[in-house]
Amino acid sequence: MSAVTWCSSWSVSTNVNVHVQLLNESVATLSSLPLHLTRPEGDASVPCQLSLLWAQQPLRCTQLQLEVQCSARHVEVYAEGTRHNLLGEMEKGEVYLGTFRGTKKSSEPQLFAMSPSFMSNKDCDVLKSLQTLRIKFVSLMRDKSVLNLQEFRCIFNPMEPEDTSTAGLTGKIAGLDLNGVSGGALDMQMLLKGFQQTMEREMETKITRVMDAKISALVQRLALSEQALLHLHKKMDTKDAHVQGSLNEMKQKFWQLEDQLSQFSVAKEVERERKDDPDYARTIAAKRRIVSNQGVSPSHGKQATVALGVRELQILVKRLE
Repeated sequence: MSAVTWCSSWSVSTNVNVHVQLLNESVATLSSLPLHLTRPEGDASVPCQLSLLWAQQPLRCTQLQLEVQCSARHVEVYAEGTRHNLLGEMEKGEVYLGTFRGTKKSSEPQLFAMSPSFMSNKDCDVLKSLQTLRIKFVSLMRDKSVLNLQEFRCIFNPMEPEDTSTAGLTGKIAGLDLNGVSGGALDMQMLLKGFQQTMEREMETKITRVMDAKISALVQRLALSEQALLHLHKKMDTKDAHVQGSLNEMKQKFWQLEDQLSQFSVAKEVERERKDDPDYARTIAAKRRIVSNQGVSPSHGKQATVALGVRELQILVKRLE
């Protein structure tokens, strides 16, 4: 069994030497329980954490369980060690195992008990080579700067140690019997299964990368299409506004031309009706003499105005085209 030590981000309130005790080679607990861990003065941002360390040799176990009784309502569990990544390669890192809520003790309403358990499966592969087990205590009751730790035990099932000696390897090779169902066949099946799982993880990783690349490309194309549609929409709105303004201007020109034509028609009709009137004829003759002296005919002036209006309408029609 490898040696295990402990450390905490908060300090022990007493001067008692606290160390890790091993019971039955499968249980690690702290001595001098209960303990009171106190937050460092002047730094309220330091979280309350307790860690078990296997520094000399990593812990290799198939199952691990924590039994905690403390004044915190929740605990977060983290495991640091060596594990297989998605490519089947070994890498070192920390894994978040979960957040667990405690249950109140009937005798002590301010104490909560929790016992999370973990198996060394695909999600907890780090338990096969565990170096640090970190427990973070959150939602402290009563005094937020003091943790009352009544019970703390780490129970684990150690894995059988690997036999790397020459005799052990010779025994394993001798146990290979491909024609019968012996231990060698089982080992070969395990190797094939492990290889198959590694290939599956590699394929999943490659497929995920390809899908992510495709999705990113589609998202970019969609963004470009949206920008193009928005630009086209703005352009159409501008053109529609210009066309509407031109139509309104045409309407105004038509109305002005109609008014001028109406006035010209009325003037012609009045002039026709009064031709027989001698007084009116003399008046018209006098006006014509005055206009002739000025070099401009009234009817010609009105016709020029109408022609100018028609010319403006033609210019507007060309703009619309």
